[in-house]
Amino acid sequence: LTLFITSKGIIDKVDVKSDPKAPMYFRKQAHLLWIRVRGRYGANGWQCEEFQPKSDELKIGKYYINRLCKKSFDNKEISVKSDLYMKTLNDNSEPDLISKARMIITRIK
Repeated sequence: LTLFITSKGIIDKVDVKSDPKAPMYFRKQAHLLWIRVRGRYGANGWQCEEFQPKSDELKIGKYYINRLCKKSFDNKEISVKSDLYMKTLNDNSEPDLISKARMIITRIK
C-alpha cells in the first residue's frame, strides 16, 4: 500500500499491489481483489479491457485472466488490474503461477 499525499495533506493517490512473496494460499487468491473493489464501488460504469495470452502465458484449466478495468465518478478514478495464469520459463522448468492484482485510486483535480 502506497499513499501519495499533497503538501496540503490531501490524499492524491492510493496504490495497492498484491505481494508476490506472500504465502501461496494468499497469492493464489490475489486476482480476486476486483470482486471486493466492485462490491465497494458498484458493478456499473466500469470500462474493462481483456488482454489475450502472450506466447509464454498459459490458461489454468479453462481460466485465463488478464484484465484492466477503470471507473470514474465524483472526483476519483479507480483502476484495477487482475492477472491469473501460468507463465512458462525459458529453462523448461515448471511454469510459475501468476495471480496478482493492483488497484489505483486517483483524485481527479
